[in-house]
Amino acid sequence: MRFGAGSEGRDLLVSNLDPLQGVVHAGLGLASQLVQQALTDVRASGQRIVPVCPYAAKFLKMHDEFDDITDPVTPEIRQCPAAALSR
Repeated sequence: MRFGAGSEGRDLLVSNLDPLQGVVHAGLGLASQLVQQALTDVRASGQRIVPVCPYAAKFLKMHDEFDDITDPVTPEIRQCPAAALSR
């Protein structure tokens, strides 16, 4: 999971998992625990996120308790999330 400063000072959330590790850990709920803790930490730090990661975006659709810290993915961010993370 990586965070980076977005164009408006927001954090971007991206998770990467080795496909082979995903097979080993599938079904254990580890991804949802990781995303939930990351979102809790973002809230505690007073920051906001733009969920670039497809898993994080799906998680957020099912957990409206994080709506207050979530901003939409804009076309500019969707085009180049890696560049936004490197800022």
